[in-house]
Amino acid sequence: MRSLRLDAVPRGSPYRSRSRAVSIPRSLSFFHGRLLLLTAIATPVFGLCLWFITTPRAVSLDCEPTEAPGIRCQTRVESIWGTDVDRVTVKVRRPRPPSTFSSLTAPSPLENLEIETDYTRRQRTETHSRIIARNEIGTPVPLTPLLPDSADRKTAAEVVELGASLRRGEAGRVEYRTRWGGLVSSVGLAFLMAAFVWIRSGRTRVRVAPESNRVEVETRSFWLTKPSRRELARHDIARVVVAKLPGYRRGHVYLPALELHDGEVVHLGEEGLGTPARAEHFVKLLGERLELENGNAS
Repeated sequence: MRSLRLDAVPRGSPYRSRSRAVSIPRSLSFFHGRLLLLTAIATPVFGLCLWFITTPRAVSLDCEPTEAPGIRCQTRVESIWGTDVDRVTVKVRRPRPPSTFSSLTAPSPLENLEIETDYTRRQRTETHSRIIARNEIGTPVPLTPLLPDSADRKTAAEVVELGASLRRGEAGRVEYRTRWGGLVSSVGLAFLMAAFVWIRSGRTRVRVAPESNRVEVETRSFWLTKPSRRELARHDIARVVVAKLPGYRRGHVYLPALELHDGEVVHLGEEGLGTPARAEHFVKLLGERLELENGNAS
């Protein structure tokens, strides 16, 4: 038993010199799977899930007529990742002038301009949209980025009103907020990764209490499941060994284990390792804590 002696304090102190034994429980954990490997796999998968997800964005579109003729628009997209500003200029074909014999007034330069919402079906449960400008049969020009459809149904009416304002020669503005996107793909991928980590999250902890001279072995098959515990007396343990067991398919697997004086071998863990290196490392550390010799068991 290790003890810590407190040195006597100088004379004149109100505290008396004393010594006491301090027994600190010692524990050592052994993860059945390679924790570092699981982290290395989970990190890029988590980043891939974030790549699939589109967070809600606040979009504002400001447009005004120009003398070209045409329109000049500025799009502002705000999200938790920052703010993006994009500027677009759209040229519009001039309408044909009225004939000499016609009594009609000259048409508006933007009378053929159409502002509308373009919808794209990405998945069965998700629709993306953007606002575009169209001039007769010309190629449509996107004014906003393609994002998950707006959560506000008033947006369609505001887009129609924007087009009417521009044709009258007035500036207009549209504001809306998009929905979450990519949740179906990311949630499925995250669920598969969580299931993989959960299956590989087994852990065995050996706790040594010097004061009571007891050793507790706690094995948890999966994360957040009820662990199985077994208590052993320190004097019942003969040595710490590496157990060599037949594998499920072929070859052998290795597990750290406690060999008792009566011949029983208590395996630490449920899933064997393909090579004895990790088991030998854990056996060495556990042997130091139990102050026992190490060995091998067949």
